[in-house]
Amino acid sequence: MFIVSNRVNTYYFANNNNTHFSFNADEQFLPIYQLASTDNKKITHLDDFSEMFLSKCTLGQMISRYMVLVASEQKLLIMRPYQIYAVKTIVDCIHQNRGNGYIWHTTGSGKTLTSFKASTLLKDNPDIEKCLFVVDRKDLDRQTREEFNKFQEGCVEENTNTEMLVRRLLSDNYANKVIVTTIQKLGLALDPNNKNNYKKRLEPLRNKRIVFIFDECHRSQFGENHKAIKEFFPNAQLFGFTGTPIFEDNAIYKQIDGTVGSYVTTRDIFQKQLHAYTITHAIEDRNVLRFHIDYFKPGKNITIGSTEHKTAVVNAIHFLSKEGTMAIILPHGVLFRGGSEKRIRTKLLKDGNIDTVIGLPAKLFYSTGIPVCILVLKKCKKFDDVLFINAVDYFEKGKRQNNLLPEHIEKIVAAYRDRKEETRYSRRVSMDEIEKNEFNLNISRYVST
Repeated sequence: MFIVSNRVNTYYFANNNNTHFSFNADEQFLPIYQLASTDNKKITHLDDFSEMFLSKCTLGQMISRYMVLVASEQKLLIMRPYQIYAVKTIVDCIHQNRGNGYIWHTTGSGKTLTSFKASTLLKDNPDIEKCLFVVDRKDLDRQTREEFNKFQEGCVEENTNTEMLVRRLLSDNYANKVIVTTIQKLGLALDPNNKNNYKKRLEPLRNKRIVFIFDECHRSQFGENHKAIKEFFPNAQLFGFTGTPIFEDNAIYKQIDGTVGSYVTTRDIFQKQLHAYTITHAIEDRNVLRFHIDYFKPGKNITIGSTEHKTAVVNAIHFLSKEGTMAIILPHGVLFRGGSEKRIRTKLLKDGNIDTVIGLPAKLFYSTGIPVCILVLKKCKKFDDVLFINAVDYFEKGKRQNNLLPEHIEKIVAAYRDRKEETRYSRRVSMDEIEKNEFNLNISRYVST
């Protein structure tokens, strides 16, 4: 690897061939890294960097454990600091047999590489019988398997069906120590009513130390399959990766203890958070796209609902690129008022420009105390519906101003990204239903609180 410093700022990057030394708009090698602490505080001064990074032990581990050769591309990757911390915490947890845990790493931060490295390091641990990387969709099964094999050719095989999964679980072959599968196949394997008697065949593994790593664990780990895994493998350790953990504020599953009901959170399922790298960290590090904000400022003061105010929205759509996405903060009134606003709203809906409507809490902005909405507009929308997200109740109350915490932002981002429906929070509404409501976009009409 190369290390570059002017003493105040220090960067490092992988020593690749010319093919992988490409420049971006800032004339920087990609990807480049800055050392950071576990809470993502940058360690940039050369003296501090050298003390932490250039010791023989740390440098040796970086090269031998935390660099990945992408064989198919003949490219070296260095894991980012937050990825290394996540892998270390999982490996240490297993080495010391300290129960379960989850990793909160935001979408786009490279969770696949992190989970791959954790899995391959566990492959050489003689105390571990098997390591299963579990996804919740068939397409993710294929995608994850392809990514793992890109990092290390032939490291995981395809499980075409549950029978193949069971055979690999029972195999002593070193190549079958790391297995990628779906939660559905795993559920069938542990189903006592399955006519193939998979569960009985798996009895030899019951008391073995099995490690389960769950991708997108906020989606898949609140049902019967999770309960079946814990009951059948009492000595298993469970780890989850998620970009959107379930907290009490956004929980929808309930557990009943006697007569008392409480919402189930990610912490309830996985015991403790091992490491966090949120969307605010990722934007700061330029690992995900930043928010690009344009301001429309006319030469005179204007009032909400005036002609100039409407012109700003229409002009913005006009200048939006074909593949572009635009988010505008507006008062809720534009969603249901009549007159010229209704005509503009109807035109945008019929042209397929309105993609998402997001309702935000009140008192978020210094300039106004009223609740506002975010209108997401596109020129080439993929879906023939509008996504409504009602986030008005998800905030931290302040004395004069309310705040959106990272988990509230992550919840909005996840709902927008996955377009997943959730009771009393998000819903995809067809254009037919919107037209029946005379193009009224009042959020409470479609998503009740």
